[in-house]
Amino acid sequence: MRKIRLAVLTLACAACLKAPEVLACPVCYGSSDDEILRGAGMSVLFMMGITYAMLLSGVAVVVVLYRRRRRQEAAKIETI
Repeated sequence: MRKIRLAVLTLACAACLKAPEVLACPVCYGSSDDEILRGAGMSVLFMMGITYAMLLSGVAVVVVLYRRRRRQEAAKIETI
């Protein structure tokens, strides 16, 4: 088990030291006008939009259920 850990650690260190380009962000390593960078920016906006849409839909469900319950309680009081 110790040999496996040592081998994995050695490979991880070698990979980090051998390929610094992999660790660099697109802005630092490449040009800032690259299509990939614009695509990454748009994907971040898309993911944020989906997240906020899901959160707002959850809030909308809670509001609808709250209003429905209030209406049912009001109808129950009127019938008594």
